[in-house]
Amino acid sequence: MELDFGRLVPDIRGYALYSALEDVLVRRRERRLRDGIGAETPDDLQFREVDLDLAVARFRKYLVERTAALLLSCWRIQGVCRTLLDLAAGSRFKDAFFHRDPRWRNQLTALARFLEQTRAQFDIERVGRVVAEVISVPPDQVRGFLKGLRSQVDAHRTAAASPANDAWFQRERIAAAASIAQAAADGAELRPLGTGGEGVVFAAAGTAITVIDYSKRSAANGAWLGMRHLAAHLPPNSALCRCSLPPSPGGRIVIRYPLEDGEPYRGGGAADIIAILRSCRDVGVVTSNFHPKNLLSTPGGVRLIDYGSDIRPLNEPAFRSMVQRAWLTLRFPEREDLAQLMRRALTDESLPELEGWEALLAAIDPPAKREVVDDAILDIVRHHRPRRVLDFGCGHGRIAAALAAEGIDVVAFDPDEALRERWRELSSEDGHGVRWITGAAEPALSAFVGTFDLLVCSLVLCVIEDHAEYAAALRTVARSLSPDGRCLILVCNPRSTLEGDSTLQRRFVPAGAALERTFTWTKQLPSGMKRSDVHRPLPQVLADLAREGLRVDEATTTGGLSLATLRPSHDYLLLTGSNATRNGFAGWRASACRLASERHPLDLPVLCYHRVLPAAYTDCVSDFQRLRGTVVDLTVFLQQLDDLVRRFTPVTLDEYIEWLDGRRRLAADACLVTFDDGYSDFVEFALPALKARRVPSVLFPTKCAATGAALLPVDALYSALAIACQAGRITSGECADWSSGERKRAFIHASTDEQARMLAAADLHPAEGNRGSLYLSEDHLVGLPTELVALGGHGVNHALLEGRDLAFLRRELRRTRFWLEHLGRRRGGSALVFAYPNGSHDASAVAATIEAGFDAAFTVAPWQQGRSAHRWALRRSCIPNRPEAVRELADGKEVRL
Repeated sequence: MELDFGRLVPDIRGYALYSALEDVLVRRRERRLRDGIGAETPDDLQFREVDLDLAVARFRKYLVERTAALLLSCWRIQGVCRTLLDLAAGSRFKDAFFHRDPRWRNQLTALARFLEQTRAQFDIERVGRVVAEVISVPPDQVRGFLKGLRSQVDAHRTAAASPANDAWFQRERIAAAASIAQAAADGAELRPLGTGGEGVVFAAAGTAITVIDYSKRSAANGAWLGMRHLAAHLPPNSALCRCSLPPSPGGRIVIRYPLEDGEPYRGGGAADIIAILRSCRDVGVVTSNFHPKNLLSTPGGVRLIDYGSDIRPLNEPAFRSMVQRAWLTLRFPEREDLAQLMRRALTDESLPELEGWEALLAAIDPPAKREVVDDAILDIVRHHRPRRVLDFGCGHGRIAAALAAEGIDVVAFDPDEALRERWRELSSEDGHGVRWITGAAEPALSAFVGTFDLLVCSLVLCVIEDHAEYAAALRTVARSLSPDGRCLILVCNPRSTLEGDSTLQRRFVPAGAALERTFTWTKQLPSGMKRSDVHRPLPQVLADLAREGLRVDEATTTGGLSLATLRPSHDYLLLTGSNATRNGFAGWRASACRLASERHPLDLPVLCYHRVLPAAYTDCVSDFQRLRGTVVDLTVFLQQLDDLVRRFTPVTLDEYIEWLDGRRRLAADACLVTFDDGYSDFVEFALPALKARRVPSVLFPTKCAATGAALLPVDALYSALAIACQAGRITSGECADWSSGERKRAFIHASTDEQARMLAAADLHPAEGNRGSLYLSEDHLVGLPTELVALGGHGVNHALLEGRDLAFLRRELRRTRFWLEHLGRRRGGSALVFAYPNGSHDASAVAATIEAGFDAAFTVAPWQQGRSAHRWALRRSCIPNRPEAVRELADGKEVRL
């Protein structure tokens, strides 16, 4: 045995150099992220002097650590050898049985000889000389190596890419793979299609055959679990190719799947890519290498053609990464640095190019018609609180039954007599009475003329082709309303007919179709069912309604996502009107935002306040809020505002959104000021100070609080704790656990019903009498000065959104948007923005926020200078009750409660 010191010296030096280089690259990446430049440079092997200085210091550090470990190991080896030698040849154990037995004598002699050799090999003095040699590397040598690393890498790549060497290798590789593929070709002629990192692909009579040979790398353990699962569990009509893994000579892995003709993927095909992602999730796999080079554009659509060890079992992080890669594939198929961009996305979700990727999650799981149409109508109907409703063209009657279950007097009409059996089933299921009527509309409803205070007409007018029948339907709608009644009419949105496909509708329009003309077109629903629809220009629809005395004064939209932009598609238009003259038509605003990769992406400071109160002020929740840190004393707030106007340039919400869209340049010291929850004392204390200094702000009220329906969940808890403390029904330890411990965390993450049960079980009872005085009402919100205060949404009940399913998120975000639009019609519209309650959000919450049509959304996280701004997860710094907090923010420091 001979210890190879010749290899040991470069091994330790190589380890130290590699580790030092890794530290430099990581440090530089962190620096670039902090400065907002991006995680990588086009060439990561060009080093500045500061990088070289760090490399030299880290190289020396790792040399010392490694050689110290070597010396320590040598000392331990010497100790072990000494002990064993004493055992094998020492005098202390001469009377032991193994010394007296002749059978052991030769073995003990050999052991002693081996131990002496080992001690000589690891002689401390000898190893010490090696250590001295290892660490005797001049700093200039390290610097010189790193400076020349780029050229060495380039030279190696050039030499390794020798055409002659590669051609010979590929011929041999293809020949070897062909002998294996022949067994799976069923006698068909093999035609080589190409080679890849892990195998060779052949065509054989309409079938692709891949022979895995691992020329580039070997698969990790379990790498084929995903592929085997896919082959065994792929359902019919999947967007993935039907693969099989036939037996092959020598146990090689061979993959067979249908071969399609096509062209390299160049972009587009969002519906097909979404279908691929959905199929992967449904079958329980992911592809870890989603990339344009692994897609094929065929006459039947875009196909995934990379089947091998990159097909892995499904897990949440891998699925998230696959969706992000698919987003980059859709957005940047022609970018030369796409592979590098995808690698950066693995560790850096703040990349500007990733902004909006969450929309794909909503596209993979599109909402059902029940969510988009029926539930949206029910939300608006409930807002008007009608006593008597006519559902005109009720179809299966779900809306009518739901309203009747809430105690509303409902008449449901549909001309299709075949629906009677379905209505009987529905009535027997829920036990609530609906008067079902069928037949010809005018005679059937003649007894109800002028009796309904609200009429619902959902997807009726847009399916009537005959003009006389259409006019008769409008006439019946108008005649059915009471003098102060209102109608809610839902049609396929005329402004979206020619906007291309969405996640809810694939649109087939005739040649020459134009928005200003009437024509019949066909839509294909996610179920595959096709239906005809009549496009009538929106001005014509409004004029037709006006001819019957109906004035539309409100409009909003609902729908899925456009497959062209992955922004809201506004598939359905909801028109609300009456036969009374009101404020005139108030349309909706379809925003066309620009993503971070198309604008200046760096974030600017957003300040978050909750309450501003005088130090002596107290109410049922303020003491606990002060403990939490969400109350700023008025004197401190005034100092912070003075610092704000000295160090920053406050901007309005509209200016901020225009900046996000890249349509406005802001001052380098711009900032946005926000207030959460909509407390009534905002008007008394904060607003006068803001007005005196001309500081605009954004207020994020919650619907339940503004309408007087309920206290915010945490305020309900705080008021109950205050009452219990005053009555002596709770210990200080219990109070601390409820206000800031595990019970508090469990409470805020529970549903509304669960929160009520938790309080009741603990004998905690929230204050009931001061809901209206604690928060600004809807009328107060509408009356706020528009030049100083913009409004955003903060949820219906302040429910935390992280971890919720998409159905809940869609309902919560839709209801919040409808409520904001309602307030906006009364006070003048502005951008639609949302603040996540408690800042709690995840990718699904962002997806629902995008789909709901919000221009931007804010979380709660300290602003970091130089960080990219994600417009649906914008950072806000919660400002603590410290006079210097705003100055610290202006100095670039992280500020938090």
